Amino acid sequence: MPHLLKIPLELRQEIFHWVICSLVEPPESPVVEQEHRQPLPYGEYLRQGIWNEGDFLSRAIWHRAPTNPALSLLQVNKQIHDEVSRFLRHVPTDCDVDIMYVKESGLWPTWSVPKLPETQYIDSVRATFRIFNHPEDLGEAFWYKGMWTRMMYHSPTFHRVFYGLLTSFLKRGPGLLDRTHPEDDESISPRYIVRKIFIDIVAPTDGTQHSSILMDESRYPKGRSATHLRYTYGDHDDVDTPPEERLASHLSKQLENLLFVQFWCYEFIHLMIIYEQVAEEFIFTVNGEEFKRVSMEDGFQKLKQRFFPPGSEDLEANERPGGYRVWGNWVEERRLRMKEGLELDNRRPAGVESFYQQ
Repeated sequence: MPHLLKIPLELRQEIFHWVICSLVEPPESPVVEQEHRQPLPYGEYLRQGIWNEGDFLSRAIWHRAPTNPALSLLQVNKQIHDEVSRFLRHVPTDCDVDIMYVKESGLWPTWSVPKLPETQYIDSVRATFRIFNHPEDLGEAFWYKGMWTRMMYHSPTFHRVFYGLLTSFLKRGPGLLDRTHPEDDESISPRYIVRKIFIDIVAPTDGTQHSSILMDESRYPKGRSATHLRYTYGDHDDVDTPPEERLASHLSKQLENLLFVQFWCYEFIHLMIIYEQVAEEFIFTVNGEEFKRVSMEDGFQKLKQRFFPPGSEDLEANERPGGYRVWGNWVEERRLRMKEGLELDNRRPAGVESFYQQ
C-alpha cells in the first residue's frame, strides 16, 4: 500500500475510476450463473392489475445482488478512504445493467452500480438486452414454459416482465438494493426518478435460431397456435428480420400502446408508475444504432386528451374520466417539478389504488 500512496493523486484517482466505474463483466450464458440466481424477492410490484399473475411474473426475474465496487478501496486505510469518499461525490448518478433475456425463463439482470443515488434523481439507466433460447443444461427450476389456449398465450411475456423489473428499479434503485421503500402500499409512488432510459438490444450470441422472440426454439408451435401468436404479437416470428430488431420493435410498440393508451389495459399500474417516475424518454437502439424514441411528454398529452380532457373535472370522482383526472392533475404537477429537479412528495391522491383493482 505504501506504493499506492507514493504515486500522484491524479493517478490514484484514475485507479479509483477504473475500479469503481468499470462495468461488471456480463455472464456468457445463464448456465454459468444459475447457482447464483434467485427469483426476484420483491413481489409487491405486481400484486395488483395483472390478472392475478404475481407469481407468474415474480418467478420470471432472476436476481443477483451486485457487489460494492468501492468497498475494498474504502477499507484500505484512512487516507485512501477519505480520497475515495471524495471521488464518489463526483460520480454521476448513472447505472448500467446487462439483461439476459432467456425465452420461457425470464430476465436475468447483472447490475453495474458505482454508487447508490444520494437523492431521488438518477440521470440515466442504460440496459443492454441479450437474447437466449433456453439452454438444455439450464436447471428445471428456471423453466417457466408458455401455454397456448384458445384465448391467449401465457408465458413470462417479455414486455410484462420488463415492466416488473422497471418498477422494481424505480422503487429500489440501482441493483434493487434500497429496502427502505414501504412495501405493498399503493398510496405511495416509487422513490426514484430517472430522466432517460436507454435500451440497447444486441444480436444473439447463443448460436441458435430464433424463429420466435417469445417462445423457445424447441417448443415454438406450428399451425393454428403460431397464427394466433402472430395475430397477438405481430412480427415476433418474422425470420427475415433479425431477432434483436424484432425484440426492439415488440418492446417499443408495447410500451407505446401502454403509454399512449391504445387500449384500456389491465396494466394501468405500470402506466401510472412510468409517468410518475420517468422524466423524459425511452431511447431504443439495436446493436448501438438508434431505433426509436418514446417521449414521455408526447404520451402524457395523449393520455390527458383521452382520460381527463377539459371539463372532466365536473364528473363524479369515481367516474371515468373524472376519477382519473384527480391522478392526472397530481402527476402533471409532479412532472413539472421533476423537470426542475425538485424534491417530490410520493404520496398519491386518495383513492388512486382503485384504478388498478378493477
